[in-house]
Amino acid sequence: MELAGYFGRGEVRGECVIVVAACEGEGGEGGEMAVERMVEVVERVGGLPHAKAARVVAALTGVSRREVYARSLRAQEGRGDE
Repeated sequence: MELAGYFGRGEVRGECVIVVAACEGEGGEGGEMAVERMVEVVERVGGLPHAKAARVVAALTGVSRREVYARSLRAQEGRGDE
């Protein structure tokens, strides 16, 4: 979470643009996990509620909003987040 660490140090002024590329490698689980991590980054860096972060990630990836939301909730539960 390099972005969260950087932007979490103080007030962010102006606009931030995050360019997200497809996960390279073997695909499969790695690509699926990328969506969950993207939601986490958008939440932390953008300061958005979980549902809005999932909506942003869905728009960026083309994965349905419901699917992104459900997968990110499962990932949160697996990490023990609230």
